[in-house]
Amino acid sequence: MADSVDHEQAVMGLISMLMRKPHPTTLDMLVEELSLLPPSDYMWMNVLLLQLYQWLNQEATNAASTQLVEQLIEALDKALHACRIEKVQQSETQCFKLLQCMLQLMPTMDEKSTACVLTDEGRMTALRCIERLCTTPTPLKFLSTSVPFVAFMVSTLVLRSQKDLNRTCRVNAVRALSVVVRAVDDAQVLTQVFPGLSSALFQLVQSDFKLGSKLPKEALNCLTHATVLVLQDQRCQGLVTLPEFTLEPAVEPTRVAPSPLVASGDLPNILRSSDWLATTQMNMEVLVTHVCRQQRHHAKPNVRHALVHFCTALLVHCRLSLPSCFIPCYETILALAQDPIAAIQEDAVIALAKLDADMTPSELVLVQTQAGARFLFHVESLAKKCAVEIDLEREALATLQICAGYLTHMRSTHVVLSTQVDRVLRGWCKILTFDAVDAQVLTHVNFGSACTAAYYRKRFLHFRTDDAIQAALSVVRLMGANGSILSFADAIFDQLHNNAQPRSNELLVLLNQFVLGAAHIQVSHASCPSLDIHVAGYILDKLLELPFWTSDDANDEAQSLLLEIVGSVAQALTTAFNPLLMHVLYPVVEQLGRSSALVHQAAVSTLKRLAWFGGFGTVPNLLHVNMDYVIDMLVNRLQHLDDYPETPSVVHGLLQQAGPAPLPLLEEAVRGVLGSMDAHVTSREHALGLLRVMKVIMANQPKPSQETPPAKPNAVAAFISDMNALFHIDDYEELPPEAPKEEEEPSMEEKMKGAMPVEFDPEQPLDEATLHGMSKLVHDIVVRCTYFIAAPDVATSCLAWQILQEALATFASKDLRPLVHCIWPMLTRRLASSSSKPMLLAAVQCLSSLARLCGDFLGDKFVETLWPLFQSFMNQHAASPTMALADLTLQDKEEPQALRLHNLTDQILLHMLVCIESMCNATHSVSSITLELASACQPFLAASMPTQLQDQGRAVFAALARLNGDQLFPRLAYMASLALPPPPSSAFPSYKEDAITKIQDKVHQPALYARNARRLVLHDMAPTWRRDMG
Repeated sequence: MADSVDHEQAVMGLISMLMRKPHPTTLDMLVEELSLLPPSDYMWMNVLLLQLYQWLNQEATNAASTQLVEQLIEALDKALHACRIEKVQQSETQCFKLLQCMLQLMPTMDEKSTACVLTDEGRMTALRCIERLCTTPTPLKFLSTSVPFVAFMVSTLVLRSQKDLNRTCRVNAVRALSVVVRAVDDAQVLTQVFPGLSSALFQLVQSDFKLGSKLPKEALNCLTHATVLVLQDQRCQGLVTLPEFTLEPAVEPTRVAPSPLVASGDLPNILRSSDWLATTQMNMEVLVTHVCRQQRHHAKPNVRHALVHFCTALLVHCRLSLPSCFIPCYETILALAQDPIAAIQEDAVIALAKLDADMTPSELVLVQTQAGARFLFHVESLAKKCAVEIDLEREALATLQICAGYLTHMRSTHVVLSTQVDRVLRGWCKILTFDAVDAQVLTHVNFGSACTAAYYRKRFLHFRTDDAIQAALSVVRLMGANGSILSFADAIFDQLHNNAQPRSNELLVLLNQFVLGAAHIQVSHASCPSLDIHVAGYILDKLLELPFWTSDDANDEAQSLLLEIVGSVAQALTTAFNPLLMHVLYPVVEQLGRSSALVHQAAVSTLKRLAWFGGFGTVPNLLHVNMDYVIDMLVNRLQHLDDYPETPSVVHGLLQQAGPAPLPLLEEAVRGVLGSMDAHVTSREHALGLLRVMKVIMANQPKPSQETPPAKPNAVAAFISDMNALFHIDDYEELPPEAPKEEEEPSMEEKMKGAMPVEFDPEQPLDEATLHGMSKLVHDIVVRCTYFIAAPDVATSCLAWQILQEALATFASKDLRPLVHCIWPMLTRRLASSSSKPMLLAAVQCLSSLARLCGDFLGDKFVETLWPLFQSFMNQHAASPTMALADLTLQDKEEPQALRLHNLTDQILLHMLVCIESMCNATHSVSSITLELASACQPFLAASMPTQLQDQGRAVFAALARLNGDQLFPRLAYMASLALPPPPSSAFPSYKEDAITKIQDKVHQPALYARNARRLVLHDMAPTWRRDMG
């Protein structure tokens, strides 16, 4: 309190100084002291306001005193903040003069050069003073008696809001204008300035987006206040009537019109006539229509929020005086009730509820009767706009929000969905004009924690962003949730069966969304019961009758959409869909065999949805439990392969999705495939499909457990073992027989488990009969593949070699060796006759895999039959390097670059080297050809070879060194340019200088081989040779 008194005394002292002369320092001190005072009724306030007013009038015309004038305005602002403003407003003369002074300080269009020009801060402070003077809970009476002054205030503030170069000044001017309009609060006075005021505000609302969103927001708020004060229903006495819908005019035709609205008070009625109201209604209809159409899809949320308040005020307070503005405002509220911003959506919903409570029954009848026609009008008008290929996405979104609003809040709209189905479908087919399915982009949808389905993204011609597409599809789902799904389905199927219908993709998209909407999936409001199994079964029957399921005369996009609809029906019914699986499972599985990526991906995603919503969890479980629906169809069609050529691809896709679990169940189908292979061995098209099936079967066939092979004995140990086996057989003790294992007592659940209709339980291990049956099938596959590897077609032969490689890997060693002994001559003959490099590569890969599996069993066969073929190819293609020595100056840690492309020849050579290494590690039979192997493989130690071939070449030499390192040491020492160590005898103190060069098959440029040779001698083979080199 003491501080307040001190500040008050300081202010009074500064006022006395101000009365003599307004010095800048004095004004700064005055502003500082006034800002420290709390608002109160000060006795000296009138004196201060008078002094400030006098000095402002005196200095306003002096262009050199701009800073002083702005200091005076700031002091006035602080004074108005510290005083009781209602006291100033009650003094009409004082308030009038202060307002007049502030308005005169505002720049005008024809301002003289001698006048004071305020800065941006000065103008904003002056506008703040005007706002303080006019902020009042009750109207300022003196303004209602001075129309010219009100017009002057409005015109000045409008000019500032339109022409000011500072954006903040514009916003403050509109805010001050809104305060002035509320302070006037006189219908007669505001009526005279309303045309110019509304026109100016309309221009501000429609202003350039570069000016920001605050200006149109404040302009909308000001327009709201002005419109309500001028055109409020209660203020238009005798000019508006309430609508009434009764039977009395029909009974008494001469009855007069309904009585006018009773006025709430006796207001003067000058200038406010029926002609004036009619003119104002026409002007406001244009204004409101443009504002609602342009601003309801404004990018800034605060503008849309202000539009909600504007339309709400007109609907609640002015719906009788402005009946032509009712529909634009009402539809705007409906659209903004779907706004993504929660605050806007909440206010719009509250406005709709308030309007429903305020309207009379007659008004409600009027609105309900027009709702259906308005909904259909918007659909058809949007369809006409979409006929022109221009970017209307934002406007289309606003129209879609209106349609969603009608479907959500107006039950009378649902009648149109049943009576005007053809018109609705025709319009939506144009709106959702299908562009294409993007085969490069997958749209992932999560249906649960463990279920994610991915369909290729659908692109529409008129909607490009994801938000716009989802908005359009959500309206279609609302139609399905509030209309008759049977009416929509029948109309769609009738049009699809019509061959002249070019919009099949659009109709299928609509049907998919109708199904989701009928199941109340992703729908906010639904008035019809959810989809039941009977309707779903009817829709599926009609779907299966469509001609798009076959590959002939059908497009991939339509097939993918059909599959997506099946998944949507399964999602709608969840586990209740399971009885329908027997009808749709094979048609869906059949699409796995399509060559189109669109159809295949759609089939995979639909199977995931069927498994998840049917309670099966995964696709393998779904297929295993329901395999009996599929097996019979597959076997039947495999027997008629000419009529169903895509059936092998179906088996291929089925095995890819089901995994190895249902293989025993597919034994009959696999035998059907083998029979078809025998019947179509000369048909390239059928052979490829059947071989692909075999490849998938082999990929899913369980592999035998890999036993760790015993360590290979050296030559001496092997010789001793062989002698003991020949001459001391009786000395070997037989291993004691294993004690029989005690069988565990079965659990009570296993004892009580009855016979199941499924032949195979994946939770139980395969029995011996099943294993034997599958092994017999694999054996038959191997035999047939030996025929197909001789096919002249490259693709067929290569695929047969690959299947053979995978099939042989599934046999245990005891079964593999007899089989390999039988087919080995055919394999080597096919290898010798292969002229195509892809075929040769596939053959060498298969034989390399056999070398790894059989090992020592193939030792003699390799030396006799396979090595000559390898040697011929390696000598032909492993050309000697021709690089200059200067190009091979490599550091010790530098990796040699691959100087040759990885072509087919390099890959063939690489697999030959792998095969040679496997044989060298597995058997001593190749010791007889060690030098031949070294001569053929030493070109791959050259630095000019690709890196992979160099690495594999070193691995081969390391394996050869373990067989007979002494034969290889001189060759490697020569390539590494290493000096020989002294002989282990005093009779031979040293070798001659040319001793190292006296070897067979010398390389011409040892420097090319020095790097790999040194690595072999000093690192890879160091434990063997370093001791000999001392």
